[in-house]
Amino acid sequence: MTYDCNFRCPYCFEGDAYFKKEVITPEQIDAALKLAGEGLQAICLFGGEPLLPKTRPALEYLFNKAPDKTYQIFTNGYYLTEFLDLLLSLKISQVLITLDGSEKVHNSRRVLANGKPTYKKIMDGIERCLESGINIRIRMNLDKNNYENGIDLRGNLLDRFSGYKDNLSFELTTLLQDSHDERIDILTEVYRSDTKHSFEDRQRINNFITKKNS
Repeated sequence: MTYDCNFRCPYCFEGDAYFKKEVITPEQIDAALKLAGEGLQAICLFGGEPLLPKTRPALEYLFNKAPDKTYQIFTNGYYLTEFLDLLLSLKISQVLITLDGSEKVHNSRRVLANGKPTYKKIMDGIERCLESGINIRIRMNLDKNNYENGIDLRGNLLDRFSGYKDNLSFELTTLLQDSHDERIDILTEVYRSDTKHSFEDRQRINNFITKKNS
């Protein structure tokens, strides 16, 4: 939708020069839909950040042009609540949102361009979406400084949102900038954290602990 973003995460590999302000035009949307053809079934929205106040007109245009498609959205989650009315008008397979740990840890890594924190607003949006039946996939970018905190947060969210187990999934992943050995060590700890559940419980809850896109 745009290469612009309202966040300035310190590990972002794009850099400030990449945050172009332009928003996709109706003509570009028409061209993309025409190129995809009649067989088009699903549309993935990303950026930059696709859910910004300035992208709403373009999103409304797209949804009016392709109202029957299934949508997947990659978003930082900051404006989830503001876009909830639009999301509820769509068929959505999944909204993928990034949380990088507890409130303190997340707010040190996932910050607005003006430096302000984001955790509470994102969590409010996640809760509103789950209450509305929207599938949420929480991604955590883990490194040696936050992986333990991220694993703990996953457990806390599983408890907090236990009533939404059919709509909540997780993707815990490592940063590409880390060394191969560091990434293997972190992923080993993630897998080890799952073993505290019985085999039966892992079968029951794996769909919303480590579910990947189908």
